Amino acid sequence: TATSQLNQEEPARRIFEETLKRSDQVMLEGRELVLDLRATVSEPSDLPTAFADFGEAMRQGSSSDFRVVVNGSVRSLHPIVFEELFKIGKEALGNAFRHSGAQSIETELNYEPSELSMRVRDDGTGIESAILRQGRRDGHFGLPGMKERAHKIGAHLEVWSRPGAGTEVELRISEIGRA
Repeated sequence: TATSQLNQEEPARRIFEETLKRSDQVMLEGRELVLDLRATVSEPSDLPTAFADFGEAMRQGSSSDFRVVVNGSVRSLHPIVFEELFKIGKEALGNAFRHSGAQSIETELNYEPSELSMRVRDDGTGIESAILRQGRRDGHFGLPGMKERAHKIGAHLEVWSRPGAGTEVELRISEIGRA
């Protein structure tokens, strides 16, 4: 209300508007965290199913094709590893569905004897090179959050993108703890 009473040229108005945008983002992220805390025990216990369910929900109202590709034998993971991998993948998929304008979005899971790799890729607009160099978009915490989660479980995370050529997020974790 106070912001709308300021003239458009007033420098304080711009500051208030930016603060309101950031508080909205923090509120949304907080809401997602609370929903994660309320997750039920009946949620999928394997990554392919979890990503398939999440991707199909995101695909509703979208023109993007989505698929999950699994190579190797699906194994159960330590609950913390599962949770962090799923949250990283959800962030990457959410970004692909919301921002990329992709025709095709894919999650690939490669189960090897001592390593698990996860790739989320799209054929969309890509991420601006300045954002990749900086490692974040001002006021957004998706990329830093994915990196922090990967570090927490000892995984290696890389993001490749070029404007107009899509984006690929790859995570590799060795010695994946079993449940």
